[in-house]
This record gives sequence, structure tokens and C-alpha cells, in this order.
Amino acid sequence: MYILSARASSYSTKQREKLSTINRKKYTIMNNFADKLYDLRTAHNMSQESLAIKLNVSRQAITKWETGKGIPDIDNLMNIAHLFNTSIDELVSSEYTFQDGQKYLFESITQYDIREKKHYDITLTDTHAVYVTSTDSEKLTISVASNTISNLENQCKIRIDDTRDRLDINLITSQEVSKEQLKKDLTLIITIPQNYIYQVELHATSHKLTLGNMDTEKIEYTGAVSYVTLDNVTTHCEIDSRTDSDITLNRFEGKLDINQINNTTRVHVPDEYMFTTSKKGIDTSIRYENNGKQVNDYSQEDATTQISINGIHSELIITK
Repeated sequence: MYILSARASSYSTKQREKLSTINRKKYTIMNNFADKLYDLRTAHNMSQESLAIKLNVSRQAITKWETGKGIPDIDNLMNIAHLFNTSIDELVSSEYTFQDGQKYLFESITQYDIREKKHYDITLTDTHAVYVTSTDSEKLTISVASNTISNLENQCKIRIDDTRDRLDINLITSQEVSKEQLKKDLTLIITIPQNYIYQVELHATSHKLTLGNMDTEKIEYTGAVSYVTLDNVTTHCEIDSRTDSDITLNRFEGKLDINQINNTTRVHVPDEYMFTTSKKGIDTSIRYENNGKQVNDYSQEDATTQISINGIHSELIITK
């Protein structure tokens, strides 16, 4: 049995004082913690029972924490942070943090004040990864990052065109940077004010796309993408990809439309996830898997979240 009781003793008195302050404010952070604990557990393919064993607590305690009805004591907060290789601040913060843990040698940041709801039209070049999330502030923040492309301010410029209800964001790259280098080592992190999001339209060719902590009318991605993660997102999301795609849903609510031609998309859903499906187009199909084995349809007709496939000669595989 793997129990993390000894880890707490390695924290300093100063760290414990900080954690005590956090604990006194527990009623303001319960919901944030609940979402993050659930996301971390499911991302590690861990059941509530197995997490309870690792923390030496009851399964009922995990359920209470994940439903926002309570928060762990200081020792358990430290144990959870250690188990998932994160920090206490990230567990209780109201801001969404991407979990790739990547640090970059070079970074260029652009900020722009937003005063009203906008339709964001974002056009990018070839990239390795694109992260889009929301913030409570009124600033749009775009971080362009790389470990090999120096002088990013000149090599990869952000151009913003603002009209009354629309914001066009374009990434302009220098001819000195090859397409291959952009694909291997260019990352964009885009943070949009939540109160001023109407719709998001994204055009790109990327290895990985992550949408986190967003609640908006519609998000549309057009181009090519290999891996997609929707993490704590409520929206109508449309993915138009020229390539096979692998999509992971973590607390997604709304409608997911997948449009493709001669491709296969695999959608990973959590256990006990409620969804319905539909298919349109020519020669499209839907299959279901559980633990890598093909099974019967386990969608629910009355579910409010819908996953649909549309296109020509295309397949949707839903797996858990």
C-alpha cells in the first residue's frame, strides 16, 4: 500500500503557516479545488477508490472533496500536491493552469485591454502546441514561447486588429524560421477575459490543442490537429481537422461536432460520462470501446452533451 503520510513532515514551518492561512479561507476555494482534484485524478486514470488508498482516506472523503462539500486538511493537501507533482497554490488557485509543466528559454508576451464582448478570430501558422483559457481580468494575454527560437519579438509577431465586436489576432512569422522548427518548438498560450468572450474561431496547424476553463457560446477550430484536450469547458465546440485526431474530454458540457473527410477521430470520455451521439454525412460511422475492446453503444439518448460526426468516409471511436 502506498501512503503519503510522511511527506508532510518535510514542509517548513513557514510553508505550514501559509497552508493554515489557505485552510482558514477554505469556503472560497472549495469549488476550485473540487474541479482540479477531479481533473487530476481522471487525467491519471485513477478511480476514487485507488486515490483514497494512496492518501489513506475513505472513498467518501474523495467524493466530498470532488463535489465541493469539503476540502482536505493541510496534511492531505500537501500529500495530494506531492502525488500529482503540483503545488498547493495551483490546487487552490482560481486561475486555470496547464499541466504540461513545460518551461521555456524564450518567451514574448503581448497584452491587450478588452472592454466589451468580442468574437475572437485567431489565425496562426504551424505550431507545436496551442493553449487557450480564460481569465477574470480584462486583459487578453498572448504568450509566444520556444526553447530554440530566440528573438521571438522579431521572429514571431502578434498583430491585433480591433473592431467594434470582433478581434482579429494573427501570428506573423519570419521567413528565417523554418516550418519544421515552428512545428517542433513553437507554443502559444492565449488567455482571454471570460466576461468578454462571445465566440472563438481558431485557424491553425498544430500537434496539440488544449482548451481549458472556458464557458462561451461557440469555439471552432479549423486546420489540422493531432491531439485535443477540452478541460472544464462548456460550449458548442466544432473541430474541422484534415488529419486523424485524438480528443480527450475532461468535464466537457455542450456539443462537440467533428467534421472530417477520410479520417478517424478517437474521443476519450471519463467513466460514467453522460452523452448522446449523432452522425451525418456520407459513409460515417461510430464505434464504442471500453478498456481497448469494442463494446455496444453506451451513449444515453436523453443526455444534454452531444458528440457528433459529420463528413465523408470518416469514423468516430468513443472510448473510456
